[in-house]
Amino acid sequence: MPNTTDPWSAAVQRASLLDSARVFAPVPTTQHGVPTSQVPPGLRSAGYVFIRHDAHRGPLQPPYDGPFRVLEHGPKHLVVDIGGRPEHVSVDRVKLAHLDVTQPVDLAIPPRRGAPASLPAPR
Repeated sequence: MPNTTDPWSAAVQRASLLDSARVFAPVPTTQHGVPTSQVPPGLRSAGYVFIRHDAHRGPLQPPYDGPFRVLEHGPKHLVVDIGGRPEHVSVDRVKLAHLDVTQPVDLAIPPRRGAPASLPAPR
């Protein structure tokens, strides 16, 4: 609180305002457009996963393909065996496969890629 018996001085007023301003702390900023990523704990040690198929699907087709065997675990990706080839897949596209351990695992066959095989010419 300023002393009312002292004459007004710009230097004293400035020092008083600076002391008052030092008390205030800045408000921490946030980034609303950047979602935080959380990997489910079971996915870090998963042996098999389902992979979300992002293309258009019909009404009775499942949204996930699989199960596929996991070869490596990374912080934000998995290396998955898809049709005999290792492929990097983001953890955002996979879902943990809960399989019956008493039954043999029937791995999925990935869809063919590229142009369809040409048919023999008609005679």
